[in-house]
Amino acid sequence: MRCKTDDEIRDDARKQVLEMLAQKSFFERWLPIVNGIQSQLLGFPFEKGNEEALPEYCYNILELYRRTIFRTMPRTFEAIKVYDQQKLAGCKTMEEAKAFVFVNWKKLGMISGSVVRTVHFFDREMELAFQKFGFDDLPNNEQEGFEKLFFSGPWFEKQQAILQTREPGKSAEEISNAFFNSQVEGAKLLGPAAANLAYEWGANALEELKSGEAKGAAGLLDADGNLKGQRKIRQRFTYVMLLFAWPEIDAMLKSQPPKRMEDLWNWLTPFSEAKFIEIEDLDQLVSLCRPIKLKMKRPGAPRKSKKC
Repeated sequence: MRCKTDDEIRDDARKQVLEMLAQKSFFERWLPIVNGIQSQLLGFPFEKGNEEALPEYCYNILELYRRTIFRTMPRTFEAIKVYDQQKLAGCKTMEEAKAFVFVNWKKLGMISGSVVRTVHFFDREMELAFQKFGFDDLPNNEQEGFEKLFFSGPWFEKQQAILQTREPGKSAEEISNAFFNSQVEGAKLLGPAAANLAYEWGANALEELKSGEAKGAAGLLDADGNLKGQRKIRQRFTYVMLLFAWPEIDAMLKSQPPKRMEDLWNWLTPFSEAKFIEIEDLDQLVSLCRPIKLKMKRPGAPRKSKKC
């Protein structure tokens, strides 16, 4: 039997990714993850009981990210605390408002700096990081089809309908670009909004905010766009794959008859052979899954035949 070449191995892994995106688009996969990260950073509990809930292991990975990758990014409630929302709304001056709200300006600056640095990564540096998975060298006829897998499915159709009511006649590409650009521009406004508030609050607030922004921008990503905290995560690409593949893994967790860890490893094997993920065997997968509580159901013991 002929051994596959490295190119053939990578092609098999890429085809499996394309099959995944055909079942559920990139945005449909990642929006729940992004919402989970936002909830984690804001300090809100995960709503595990609703229809959009992710499998439990995903939340455990996000908690790991909070302790490592986002370790220098405070939660929002640590930066701003409102003592009386009703009285604060009735304030007419900044001096009046100070009695009903506490602001840790350095931590607010760390949040602002982290957000802006992250937006810069996705806006300017994401393409280089994406090359690792080998989709940058697809033929033109395949590239167009691949891009459509990012912007499809019920979620995108809903967004398309909303945006087309505002700007009829826009193409899917124009709509997707407009949506992404609006998110980027919205995040960019966080820094100026915080700076204006600190300016009105006082000189000390402005100084603390700027100090925090520098720490936040430098604490998340280095100059090359690498996540600093990822050094503490040995198998970071495996975690990304487990998050990306949550629909497939969720189906395995709920399947009847129950799926075993061997089934998950067999499904992940093409990615392992292509070096898309770091784990190389079933034992490593079991060790990785244990702390994040990714547990496959164990098939029941075989039934004994009844005696006549």
